[in-house]
Amino acid sequence: MKILILCLSLIWLSLSGLVNFVVIPSVFSVVNDFFSAGNLGVTVFTKFNRFEFLFASALVVLTLLDFKRTRSGLIAVLVSLLLLLISGSYLFYLTPKLSQLTTAWEYAQTMGTIGSAESDLQSLHMMYHRTYIVMDTVKLLLLLVLAVLMALPLFKKSR
Repeated sequence: MKILILCLSLIWLSLSGLVNFVVIPSVFSVVNDFFSAGNLGVTVFTKFNRFEFLFASALVVLTLLDFKRTRSGLIAVLVSLLLLLISGSYLFYLTPKLSQLTTAWEYAQTMGTIGSAESDLQSLHMMYHRTYIVMDTVKLLLLLVLAVLMALPLFKKSR
């Protein structure tokens, strides 16, 4: 069970690194228009958030089963629950809010009705974006913690 949890957490960690440090920076370096790049980023993250929610759900189930079987690993269960909370907030709150805000901002700018509200929209957009970055940093650290928690007993067995 621990090997499966370790593998899932490392796969998720690797995919997150690929999306965050390769795919999204590439999108913003290739697509020059702010709104087009933002819409493409939201599309990528919306699809990726679904996978993350599945990974988190699977990790919760697996860590609970492992805890039930071994009566140890409560920290792993708590970490997996935090990962589920983070991925759920991405999928059901943060990404949709960023999408709605970007759509409204783009529409207002296209119609020429943005006026002084642009700085407010830009500030709100940056707040959501910073929240995403902080939560993603926490997610990456939690995935690393979970991987270490699952790997340590495996290394102890091999000695």
